[in-house]
Amino acid sequence: MLMMLKALRMASSGPHTALFPQNALRNYLRTRDYCTSPKHIAHMCLQVMRCANESNINTHVLTYASRARQTPGAADDVLLMAKTNALVGLAHLKAGKYAEAASSFLKVCAAYSNGACTAHAVSVAGKYSVDLSSLINPFTDYHVPQVSSELGSSFDDVIAPQEIATYGVLLALASFSRKQLRTDLVDNTAFREFLETVPEVREVVQEFYKARYALSLAALQRLRPALLMDMHLHEHIDTLYTYGTCGIACPLGTLPTLPSDDDD
Repeated sequence: MLMMLKALRMASSGPHTALFPQNALRNYLRTRDYCTSPKHIAHMCLQVMRCANESNINTHVLTYASRARQTPGAADDVLLMAKTNALVGLAHLKAGKYAEAASSFLKVCAAYSNGACTAHAVSVAGKYSVDLSSLINPFTDYHVPQVSSELGSSFDDVIAPQEIATYGVLLALASFSRKQLRTDLVDNTAFREFLETVPEVREVVQEFYKARYALSLAALQRLRPALLMDMHLHEHIDTLYTYGTCGIACPLGTLPTLPSDDDD
């Protein structure tokens, strides 16, 4: 019986996510009835989120992200949680919910830069088949390229670590209060380490941290031409730069707020 369920599950989850995401989504949804372990459920949820992201079905991304997080043992799987938060961030970005997207991207970086996560990853490595050789060693290898390599090598077709760092900064500048920018971005040592992979974006944060706002704004403007060609950001650039510029330059307490759905 278990062999039959496995065969049905594998037959429904072919490698056609990128070319035919909607067909793949239907097939992955069919595998729900054949999942016989938490590992199967987590894998199914992740693949549904990937296909829903490609198909721009944001509600499916958020629904199956919640299911993935509730899967027994999933909270200890660093890689699964990082991928889930990255996909949730993209879903919120597409919906124009910039604060929620920024928080999700910051959670990705925190998961990979928190050495304590490695201990949890060790305990579930066998069950979830995590490749610990690419995870961070909190005592000897605390540097960003090794931290981000696992996500980058296994998730490049969705989002790269450099994009996560870039999106996190822009979205935080556009949507966070000054207090949030200080606590969640500037004082976030895990995220600062992650920014080492993107020197151009790191400069924006460094100059902001040093209160050299003119230099931070100049660095932000230099990024604009490249970001206008970004597949996820290009349609949001005008809004993000309008509010992001104020996030850097406006005096404390005078930041405008992004329009909410209730304002429509």
